[in-house]
Amino acid sequence: EDAKKAKWSRFDLYTWSGNIKAMPLYKKCGFFWERRNNTVHLMNFIPYLYQTDALKKYLKQLDLYKDNQREIHMDYDGQIENGFDVYYYHFKNESTYLSLGFEKNGRGLVYIDNPDYKMRLSSQSHKVIHETDNQAILYIENKNKEPIHIHIKGNHNKNIKSVYDDKIVVKKSKNVEIPFYIEKRYKEQDPGKTHPCLDLDILINKQKAN
Repeated sequence: EDAKKAKWSRFDLYTWSGNIKAMPLYKKCGFFWERRNNTVHLMNFIPYLYQTDALKKYLKQLDLYKDNQREIHMDYDGQIENGFDVYYYHFKNESTYLSLGFEKNGRGLVYIDNPDYKMRLSSQSHKVIHETDNQAILYIENKNKEPIHIHIKGNHNKNIKSVYDDKIVVKKSKNVEIPFYIEKRYKEQDPGKTHPCLDLDILINKQKAN
């Protein structure tokens, strides 16, 4: 209930490796156990969901505790995809379903799946070279008969620069190529801090989904 009303985009929780009895409860409430050797750190993106306009239609029909379909296990969470560590929520009941993926380092939403559409943001590799041009792919799948109107606008996030700005119409499915540039970064990235990432403002039928 606090997560629904929070102004922050996520909750962070630190505990100890021997806290076995509490870990399933944390995960059932939306926390993911990060792969880190020096500490036991968990992240919860439920506040992010309730701040995302495009998801409100589905969240109103779901109980995120009772309808949580995540498999609860006593280990690190996340799936490695092209070097990226992605955390997945899966919610489902008789009325609707909603699946979401968050990338660990950038703490951003990279996957949405619901009865109306599916979207996935991906890049070829997590390893990047400074002062180079790169490209991400935004896959969009429309599950309805009516077309989806999408507006994508890139932003500058520290040393990751994007000037992409386009409006598209998706009738069935489409791969959108989004270029971005990586400037040189002189400060070493703290692995425990939020990493610079490709930052996109995305509107789906005029509703925020970034």
